[in-house]
Amino acid sequence: MSVNFDRVAPFYDRLAQWVFGDSIRASQAYFLKEIRQGSRVLILGGGTGNILLDLDQLARKMQVTYLESSGEMLRLSREKLPFKFLSVRFIQGTEKNIPSGEFDVVITAFFLDVFDESKLPEIMETLYDHLANGGIWLQTDFTRTRVPWQRLLVKGMYLFFRVFTNLPGKKLLDFSWRFSQFNLTMKAYHHFFSNMIMTVVYEKDAGR
Repeated sequence: MSVNFDRVAPFYDRLAQWVFGDSIRASQAYFLKEIRQGSRVLILGGGTGNILLDLDQLARKMQVTYLESSGEMLRLSREKLPFKFLSVRFIQGTEKNIPSGEFDVVITAFFLDVFDESKLPEIMETLYDHLANGGIWLQTDFTRTRVPWQRLLVKGMYLFFRVFTNLPGKKLLDFSWRFSQFNLTMKAYHHFFSNMIMTVVYEKDAGR
């Protein structure tokens, strides 16, 4: 069975707020200010669509392609309409359904942690290929940690989502190392929730 977040969509935001406070939304919104006026933006696994509200608050016109595999998550995202500055194309699907062409910005917020080690390189390669030279990749996710209570929390999250969503991933992977395998330069980063969450701006090196 494939991963499906429909069952958790109705209470996903409340659960995240209860466990992490404002850290989930704040972390994925932290570097949105780096996105320029007129950018073509690709969002993978946008959840309930709060990131669209945060983008719209920048008051910059953008063309957004919003991919979400969960039909229920996509429905909740559409309920955020209308937007004042964003032109959004909603697509139910996965990285296999990304429209042809390149994007100035790729956003993966709590998206890569869904996949297991065998699938992640292929996913990242696909996203990298769709990122224009000089474009930015905004990556936000949990980080691997040695702190006992944080490790226990991560294990609990994976167990919960494996039961309710058929999550294929079983452990948190080293995303920083995997990004280092591409022609990307880390421009900035910031931590949240006692360093358990990290958001990063990567830039695709032009001409490489």
